[in-house]
Amino acid sequence: MNARDIFKMEMYKNSTDKPYLIVGGVLSGLGIILTACWLLMINVMNTSQAEGSTSGSGGGIIIFLGLLVMISFSFLVGTYFLGLLYPFHLLNVDYRSKVLSLMVASGVSRVKYYFVKIAATVLSTLIMMTVILVIPIVTLLIFNMTSIIGAVKMFTGLSIAPNIIIVLIGGILSSISAVVVMASAVIMLRGKVSSFFVYIGFSFGINMVSQFIQLPVALMMSANGDSSASSVMFTGFNGIFSIIIPVLSIVGFGLMGMLIIRRQDL
Repeated sequence: MNARDIFKMEMYKNSTDKPYLIVGGVLSGLGIILTACWLLMINVMNTSQAEGSTSGSGGGIIIFLGLLVMISFSFLVGTYFLGLLYPFHLLNVDYRSKVLSLMVASGVSRVKYYFVKIAATVLSTLIMMTVILVIPIVTLLIFNMTSIIGAVKMFTGLSIAPNIIIVLIGGILSSISAVVVMASAVIMLRGKVSSFFVYIGFSFGINMVSQFIQLPVALMMSANGDSSASSVMFTGFNGIFSIIIPVLSIVGFGLMGMLIIRRQDL
């Protein structure tokens, strides 16, 4: 079985994982409803301000706004945890169901299966998150583009296009890095639940190293008399650094997971 066939098999298996697909569908529907509610709320508040209305309906608007904030927060928390649990489920399910040992026994290369598994998990997770968040994010960008561009320029002092490109690249690499680190943790503990906490420890360690490297750079740049120039330099460094760290994590933990699975007794 070649890598292409394994990838197709993995994607088909992921696309028929009903419990997580149902959760993703519920969150996607909730995101659409919340987006419509926020647009309605913004329109009502703008209308009230334009008319100078301060009477009766103000209390109802405040209550509705409070409920909307609470539900939106719950939606974001649920989406965040799904973004963590879904790839973990996809990575450790083969250990729990003994599929990995059967695949290896049938002659499939461990290393080939390892990299294909990571690729299928990354793609499936990105598809899931895109389906859930695409409508809220696109709507936010369409109706608040001027405010977003102004905020980015104010905080960075740089043009909008390079920042968007850096943020997108860094976000994609960070997503891949998270899956690779998680795969290494799952392989180390053979798919046990405790491997999720090992992943959290790895992620915390990566973040600590990143902060440890960034702090001296920030202090050196802050010592420069020109605060605006220092801010622009640090923003550029931070953007590049947000790409370098995920790449190093992908390479390091990718090699570690590959070496472990090659020698592991399945």
